[in-house]
Amino acid sequence: MQAISLNLILEIWFHISKKRKRQFTFLIFCTLLSAILESLTVALIFPFIQALSDPNTLIDNQYVYSLNLFFNINNPNYFILPLTIILGSSSAFSGLINIFKIWFTEHLTALITSDISKECFKKVISQSYINFSKKNSSYFSSTIINEIRETQTVIFCTLRVISAFLLLFAVFATLLLLSFRLTIYSIFFVLVFYFFTGYFVNNSLLRNSRLITFSNKMLIKKLQESFGNIKDIILYSNQKNFLEDFSLIEKKLRNREAQNRFLGLFTKYLIESIGIIIISAITCYLLLDDSGNKNFAPILGVLAFGSLKVISPIQQIYNNWAFIKSREAGLKAVLEVLNLPIKRNIYKKQKLPFKNHDNNFIEIKNLQYRYSKNEKNILDIKNIKIKKGETIGIIGSTGSGKSTLIDLIMGLLIPNKGNIFVNGKDIFSSEKFLETWQKSISHVPQEIYLFDSSIKNNITCTSLKKEFQKDYFNEVLEIAMLKNFIASKEKNIETLIGERGSILSGGQRQRLGIARALYRNSEVLIFDEATSALDFKTESKIIKNINNFRKNLTIIMVAHRLNTLKNCDKVIKLDKGLIQTIFNKNEFNDLFSKGLI
Repeated sequence: MQAISLNLILEIWFHISKKRKRQFTFLIFCTLLSAILESLTVALIFPFIQALSDPNTLIDNQYVYSLNLFFNINNPNYFILPLTIILGSSSAFSGLINIFKIWFTEHLTALITSDISKECFKKVISQSYINFSKKNSSYFSSTIINEIRETQTVIFCTLRVISAFLLLFAVFATLLLLSFRLTIYSIFFVLVFYFFTGYFVNNSLLRNSRLITFSNKMLIKKLQESFGNIKDIILYSNQKNFLEDFSLIEKKLRNREAQNRFLGLFTKYLIESIGIIIISAITCYLLLDDSGNKNFAPILGVLAFGSLKVISPIQQIYNNWAFIKSREAGLKAVLEVLNLPIKRNIYKKQKLPFKNHDNNFIEIKNLQYRYSKNEKNILDIKNIKIKKGETIGIIGSTGSGKSTLIDLIMGLLIPNKGNIFVNGKDIFSSEKFLETWQKSISHVPQEIYLFDSSIKNNITCTSLKKEFQKDYFNEVLEIAMLKNFIASKEKNIETLIGERGSILSGGQRQRLGIARALYRNSEVLIFDEATSALDFKTESKIIKNINNFRKNLTIIMVAHRLNTLKNCDKVIKLDKGLIQTIFNKNEFNDLFSKGLI
């Protein structure tokens, strides 16, 4: 393996837990034991063939002579049985060790890959909203699904390469003891063959590796676009265009994979043919070199048997090297995710900054935000102050900055200038404070993302029974006006709602999203067009229920329908990123009733 592949594998090694490294050490021990038994089997072939062809020649063998003294065997013919037993036992035990080694290699590969996959997913979901948004979701999806599978192949191939090296070394050492010169010639030829083959196919493997990784990401992206746009595809009869794009990517991907498999396997059949030629040449050499001496048969038998034992691990090394090279780009993608920093603790519970404090408030001062340095500000807010327990409405035309302001308040976007204070402390003053602030918030967007699971799991966002608060759950259903709907279902709260809530109406999905937000029991509730699919009567009832739900609940509502905001303590009107007006409750209702807003 070249340096770049080795460096990538070593980098993966540093991400493996100590427990897996101990298991790897045990695998190396099993491999060493297997290699010793394989070399013993090769070494026993020589005296075994001698015993079969001419037992009298065994007397000259120093190892057999020692065995003779130990067992007091006088007749050379009597050596055949013990040699057969020893050879058979060695071979059988070696076979059992190899079977266990293969199972344990697969098992350890699965465990390591599972650990890496979990760590990658943890890194992705622990990123900030800004960092996550910089990548297309298909990139992360492809890395965790496809590239992790490629990494699993790399790990398995690496373990097999190590095993093959140890076996090759043991068998090679044994063959050198039996016939030094012929072994050197044979091994030299085989190594030169594989070296030059690897040199010539290296660039093709790397090029295919990059194209395979890119194609996998494009396939995921194309699938997401197709499934997300399925209504328009059906209405516009656009299936052909999407199918052609998919087929083009798919064909290129499968062709590159086929090329890599061929480059990894073709040498096996070529070297087998060459091996027969070499054995034939050695036979001729022995006949000419030892004319009239029939003792070359055992040596030839050992070399023939040993060559199988040597060529097999060399082919295994080359084949696995080719697989590793062909998956190098995927391995890089996995390492890129593994090396992402985690700035927040996803397990530890923090004390919330907006809870159990006197004079709680949110204050925005001189806030500016733009997408890039070369663009003008899309938001420029001088001052907003929100007290705990207030309900604040935000209105404005499309593109006025409403959703951007909400994202800034939630800490999902970082302002270019200015501050957002909670109880006098800037939410961006530290990662820890930002994290605890975000845990104080429940957010209900216009488009609710629902799991393909039960109503209960979608509201609680968990399938763990021990975390289920039944009484509070029922209260939330009452507030969101879901009681009657759920009661009409045969499986009640265990009713499956389909992918993205496919069996629900738009209003039911929004009510489910509201119930989810309330179940979190947060201090701040943010609605971003969260009731747009509800009729006026249902919307008014739910808003009233929420206001009666908790007196100290702070609510921030973005809405296009102005009557949604009639119970707000303040209504902020934005225009082109600026605050045009801040109405108090009476001013807003008076102007609304007169149709002046």
